[in-house]
Amino acid sequence: DTQGILPTPLKRGVGRPSRIRTREEGEQAKEKRAKTIRCTNCGNFGHNIRTCKGGLIKKDKASAEPMVNKSKRSID
Repeated sequence: DTQGILPTPLKRGVGRPSRIRTREEGEQAKEKRAKTIRCTNCGNFGHNIRTCKGGLIKKDKASAEPMVNKSKRSID
């Protein structure tokens, strides 16, 4: 034979396929977006509802703010 031995065909690996695309040589890695988390209980930044230590909740904050009259007619 002049043909020689051929390599075995590639087989797909067992399990779920990889979710992360393999990048080509010289291609930069995907950058992460930086976003500060906000608590849905009190509305403050830096923690979430599970680690919230209390404080004013959104409803209490809204009622504590002074009411501003936004109507166009002024009271004489």
